[in-house]
Amino acid sequence: MTNTILILIKIIVLLQVQLVSWLVSNPDSLITRLLKAKYLLEFVIMEFLYATIPPTFSALSGV
Repeated sequence: MTNTILILIKIIVLLQVQLVSWLVSNPDSLITRLLKAKYLLEFVIMEFLYATIPPTFSALSGV
């Protein structure tokens, strides 16, 4: 079971490396621009949620 999980993680990492290298080599492609927009939108949403929802420390304090 552990070996299967490690193999899946390695495959995912290799795919991410291939994606990043492709994006770097094709900076003006439509897919690259869409992915940049997607990640920027996710970042803005997460920052908005982080700013509007008060943090809870129960997970950190163990209570």
